[in-house]
Amino acid sequence: MIALFVFLVYIITSLAIVALRDNLGLSWYLMVLFTIVTTSLQASIVFVIVLRNKQGLASIGLHKEKIFSAIRLGLLFSLIPITFIAIIPGIVDGFNEIQIGAILVSFVTTFFFAAHEDVIFVGFIQTRLYGFFKTDKAAITIGAILFAAMHIPPWLMMGRFNTDNLIVSIALNSIGWVLMYFVLVSVFKKYYSLVSVFILHTLANFSWNFPQSVTVFGTDISLVWVVLIVLSACILYSQTNKQSRT
Repeated sequence: MIALFVFLVYIITSLAIVALRDNLGLSWYLMVLFTIVTTSLQASIVFVIVLRNKQGLASIGLHKEKIFSAIRLGLLFSLIPITFIAIIPGIVDGFNEIQIGAILVSFVTTFFFAAHEDVIFVGFIQTRLYGFFKTDKAAITIGAILFAAMHIPPWLMMGRFNTDNLIVSIALNSIGWVLMYFVLVSVFKKYYSLVSVFILHTLANFSWNFPQSVTVFGTDISLVWVVLIVLSACILYSQTNKQSRT
């Protein structure tokens, strides 16, 4: 029940943050600060609950055990989105002209956006959902649905969906979020570490800054890449597990 409470609080605060940000008219550097502060505050509810219940940060995957293996795993998986989202589309369609300063700013904001979602959903909500369901698959499926669902209200408020094909746009994005969540959880379970998840999620999201947008029937064609990328990641993870067992 606490996990569901955290989910609802996250949705409400996300909508409030979007509304506040849109009305403040912040400069870029204040926007970066605003992002760091608000995402940290949203993640802090998890830290407060965990520490108050004396469960320890290790219970949500924040620990030093096998940290170098976790870093290596995160970087390994990150090669997939970097290659298929950034490099190949960038070569085919042309790279956006982004200055070094803008890249660094984008990376910082991308990290905080990704990390706070990982702490809340992968580290906290998902690990608590296992107690509600008989199988891990059922728990992860529900977690994936919640992960996709939490994106929809703020994206609607920000107008990030294609309004000409709203249902299709929501559906395709949701599929991408669900599949990505399965990969994030799979990577997390390898070492029960959020470190590898932080790396993969940040670099995957950051990769979207580089290729030009290509649309088909009014829908971002890059969403097709999401499906291919996540399926490729699943295959790679399966092969990694096989090698570790032999």
